[in-house]
Amino acid sequence: AYTDPLWAKDLERHAEHVGELVVAAPLATGAPNPDWVAVPAQRADAPRAPIAFVPVPRFSSLFEAWLHRARLRRALEPAIRTADVVQTNVAGWPLPLGWIAGPLARRHGKATVLVVESAPRRSAAGVKRPTRRLFEHLARLEAQSSDMGFFTHSGYRDQLLKLEQPGPRALYVVQASWIDEDFLIDRTRLEKRADERKTQPVLRVLYAGRLSNEKGLRTLIDAAE
Repeated sequence: AYTDPLWAKDLERHAEHVGELVVAAPLATGAPNPDWVAVPAQRADAPRAPIAFVPVPRFSSLFEAWLHRARLRRALEPAIRTADVVQTNVAGWPLPLGWIAGPLARRHGKATVLVVESAPRRSAAGVKRPTRRLFEHLARLEAQSSDMGFFTHSGYRDQLLKLEQPGPRALYVVQASWIDEDFLIDRTRLEKRADERKTQPVLRVLYAGRLSNEKGLRTLIDAAE
């Protein structure tokens, strides 16, 4: 299997902590994109711990995916039956797999871990208000039903969970877990920059996010102008 370098890194990081990792995702056959890399089939320190894939059907619209949700359940159920823990999500298009995987896992008595790292339907152009409401409603249901929740910032946690209501037994806000230490400026260079700014004041703006309009880059550029 092949995917882009960041997804491959993400899977490798999972495999450092998970004995046997099974990934459910739409798969395509044929030659991979030139900049994609092979997903490691096994860990060097645990040859019997493969990263396995469960292909799920592809759909072009939310209506089509919801209409054929039974196909998604049939694709996911064999893997969920054999799993110890099922990680779910509330993002993805045309339909978040967490909508199907979460309830199915709990029906089989499996522990569920919800990871919320984005909410693309909130800002995507062309998505009508009823669709946004549906996504938000089902996201809240999944958040409140999961055994554990991980959120990339406290805003997602507070918006999806009313903390006075029953919800996950454990909540964590994990910020920027994808940043490696070698991405960071060392202290010596940082102190040198601070000294330079005393004599040559300059405004620096740090933008940490994907370079796409959905992230509000136009708003940032307009403000800078």
